Amino acid sequence: MTLLSIVDVDPGKWQVTVPAILYPGKTSIDISILQHETVYVKTSFGPSAFAGRTDVEVVISEKAMTEIDGLEFMAQPTK
Repeated sequence: MTLLSIVDVDPGKWQVTVPAILYPGKTSIDISILQHETVYVKTSFGPSAFAGRTDVEVVISEKAMTEIDGLEFMAQPTK
């Protein structure tokens, strides 16, 4: 399952963190955002011996847009 979240933040240094309940892999990443810059951060679950292992990575815009185009709308965003 892939979830898409869009966050509009001020330029600066940020940390993206994903909670991991069972078997944490990489659960956070530090990024720097410039004025008027768009940064795509992909979170996913990968294979492990017991449960899904988390992963967080910055991806280039072309890869992000290709993956975003493949998503299906499931529900209205929550506030």
